[in-house]
Amino acid sequence: MYPVSAGLAYSRYPLAFSPSTHWLSDLGDRAVSAGGAPYDNAGILITGPLVFLWFVGLSQWRVPGNLRQRRYLLISQSAGALGALAILMSAVFPIDMLTQHAFWSRVHYMMLAMGFGFSVAALAVHPAFPRPLLYLGTLAAFSPLATWIAGDTYWLEWVSVGLFLAYVLLVGLAQGRRWAPS
Repeated sequence: MYPVSAGLAYSRYPLAFSPSTHWLSDLGDRAVSAGGAPYDNAGILITGPLVFLWFVGLSQWRVPGNLRQRRYLLISQSAGALGALAILMSAVFPIDMLTQHAFWSRVHYMMLAMGFGFSVAALAVHPAFPRPLLYLGTLAAFSPLATWIAGDTYWLEWVSVGLFLAYVLLVGLAQGRRWAPS
């Protein structure tokens, strides 16, 4: 959903726009892009609850009798729930409200990174979980750290969001295949 809304916002952005010079959040700037910002911010408002549901759905990968995995899942889901709330708040306070937006964006990246990291730890013990997705999840979990270290390297944020979306999508597809009738 978010890529569609971001694409619509991008198509209505009145200035030149590039991953090398803009944050993704710039698409939601109401002062610069009055015609595109509603699409971006609406997409973020829809994405937050979907991310929340994705983290709730991780419980389907629970391994019976494995207390450590249950704890990792609980930490993952708790961090993910906070991350999903922070996603919503980053749309309630778009980038033209910079102080609030920056706070909620940092929280959402930190919480999702933690949620993804603990999801990898939890899913690694499930025998049916596709192993390549553990590598993708690890990249998704550590990508905000690279963005933070690099400072104003805009394109790293784009990579980080891409990794987040790819991990969520592919784990969701793996979940669907796992429960599909044979």
